Amino acid sequence: MDGVADDHILLAPPFIITESQMDDLLAILGEAITAVERSLPPELRG
Repeated sequence: MDGVADDHILLAPPFIITESQMDDLLAILGEAITAVERSLPPELRG
């Protein structure tokens, strides 16, 4: 992974993140991915 090519997401939470904060981060990320997926044409949806 070079940060330039292909599709990827880099998460860099602080080292002092709590479990609750990590749960929130993942919930928000999941909602964002779902929103993007729904906006794609049907033939591009995974």
